[in-house]
Amino acid sequence: MSIVPERKQKLATLLILFCISILHAGMLVVQRFCFFNEGVSINDTLVFIISPLITKIVILILPFCAAKLFPAYACFDYTWIRRPRTKIRWYVLLTGLSLFVFLAMGALSKYTGIPQLPPLQFKDISQLTVGFFVCAGFITTFLNPVYEEVFWRGYTQDQFTKCFGQRIALFLQAFLFALCHMRPVMGFWSVFFHGLIWGFWRHKRRSLVPIIITHMLVNGLYALATYPDLYELSRVKKSIDYVQELNRIGNTLPAEENAAPYYQKAWELLIYPPQEIESIIKKCTDPNELDAEQEKNVSLWITQNTEAITQLKQGTQKNFYWPTYVGPTMMDITFHEEFPKISAITKALCWNARLLAKINDMEAAFGELLSCWRFGNHLMQGPKPLSTQIWGMGIKRNACKVGFLLIHDTEISKEQFRRFLLQFEHLLQEESPSCDLTCEKLTIYDNIQRLFTDDGNGNGHVPRLLLRGIKEDPKKLYQILAPGLTKEQIEAWGRSQRKETTELIDRFFASYDDTFRKSPAQLNKDGGMIDNTTQEMLNNNIMYIYLPDLSKMHSIFYENKAFESAFVTTLAIFCYKQTCHSFPENLQTLISEGYMSSLPLDPYSGNSLIYRKTEDSFILYSIGKDFEDNGGIHDDKWGNPTGDYVFWPTAAIK
Repeated sequence: MSIVPERKQKLATLLILFCISILHAGMLVVQRFCFFNEGVSINDTLVFIISPLITKIVILILPFCAAKLFPAYACFDYTWIRRPRTKIRWYVLLTGLSLFVFLAMGALSKYTGIPQLPPLQFKDISQLTVGFFVCAGFITTFLNPVYEEVFWRGYTQDQFTKCFGQRIALFLQAFLFALCHMRPVMGFWSVFFHGLIWGFWRHKRRSLVPIIITHMLVNGLYALATYPDLYELSRVKKSIDYVQELNRIGNTLPAEENAAPYYQKAWELLIYPPQEIESIIKKCTDPNELDAEQEKNVSLWITQNTEAITQLKQGTQKNFYWPTYVGPTMMDITFHEEFPKISAITKALCWNARLLAKINDMEAAFGELLSCWRFGNHLMQGPKPLSTQIWGMGIKRNACKVGFLLIHDTEISKEQFRRFLLQFEHLLQEESPSCDLTCEKLTIYDNIQRLFTDDGNGNGHVPRLLLRGIKEDPKKLYQILAPGLTKEQIEAWGRSQRKETTELIDRFFASYDDTFRKSPAQLNKDGGMIDNTTQEMLNNNIMYIYLPDLSKMHSIFYENKAFESAFVTTLAIFCYKQTCHSFPENLQTLISEGYMSSLPLDPYSGNSLIYRKTEDSFILYSIGKDFEDNGGIHDDKWGNPTGDYVFWPTAAIK
């Protein structure tokens, strides 16, 4: 035969193979890249069942059609089985090598942390049924091996052998076979080695059925290791939108009484302080420490925010504040995205109060502090996230600190003291007696429905696939909103049961409010702190992970109550002094003379704050966390381990 006809035959053979391969690759590319939106399937049944089924049937038929239409260029040997003298050791060797590669690459992948497969991004795995996974398993276990062995080892390897020889054909088909699977590096090599083993069998023994059966065995092992766990994961049902449930619980008053539109407008109008002004207001605690240029710049920044401040003040006159929360999960709303703006605008109010006091405009100065206090009350009001409630406490405490400074450094008339006292005492009485943990409870419920399977009767467990992924890569804990745990904790975590955990949550939150309403003094008297309430939770890692730090929250709440009571008491003391020209002998005098309606309680003693008249002033303090009176020795840590917290004069001169 001349060289030209031989070259023509090879070119024709390659052209036909190229056309079929392009169609094959094109269908795979469409399936992989066009049926996904940002890595998530657009329709799980279409992407994982219908499209692969059509692709495999089409590609399985094409080689036979090509061989029928172009027998001179596209025919191939599709011998299914060869009976004569086929020894059993060949089948054992084929199966053994295939299983060795399967297990060895799996172990290497686990050891190196390099995955073999791209992640399956289902649109909504909770909607998938048993039928879906049975179909997927059938395609993987039975259809894939037939289509792949006929196309790659039967047709493609034969055509490459005609054109390039047996050795090149063996490696080329294995390379393209691995490439078309579009897997990560470790997965590529796994498929490549299997392609070599099966291609070598095809070269030596010719028959397809043994390779197909071995391929089915390997794919079947993968299906058994994957699809039951995926089905178990699909039993995790996100049946309740807890974000909307929180909005339903919290947004109960008429819309016209909601401050949210005003606050939102304030955030939009807010101008953040430039870096130099930010540095000034961080370092300085007193406007008198500023030089003329610095004071001018701070005043200019506050003036630039006049409209934002006006909107915020208008909002504080409303009865409540409820920002409609939006998010796929409760964890998405636990941190208020406006916290930096809240911080900036309240700093502007507090600094404006100081600057106004410097020019003796005390009405306007205390008006700024009243706005801060009302705003803080709004943030603490209702079932908001604990982070928002803590910010509200912080804003009110800062307002108190500035108020102490103004009382200490400026002249305030008797009438002004009386007016400020009535206003702040009224706001103090409006406060909630406890923090609201409704949001935290719903957050834990939301996490449970995203972590546990659901049998429809309240029972369930943590899926094995989730636990296996966490053990292999502890960083995945952050994807399910948990901090890092030890291996032992993860194993204990995996043993948690849905029903038992839910009942534990209900018991905890049922007892929480009564416990939290007890002051540190009451808890100390009962022989323990608020941490005792959470002891039962320690054996359930789900609860342990997601419960807020209630001990810290309890401490902040009662420190804040003491601070606010001390500020109002200080206003009453100075109001008395302006009228009687001397400080009262004791706090009871303030009650009897009508300056206060009740004694300010120290949450760490259960009695009133300690007041002692001195030669030319007075001292007012809480005994602090050591529950002992240390004679008014100030400790910024609230007496932890020893000391007291002194409000006057310490807070007024710091």
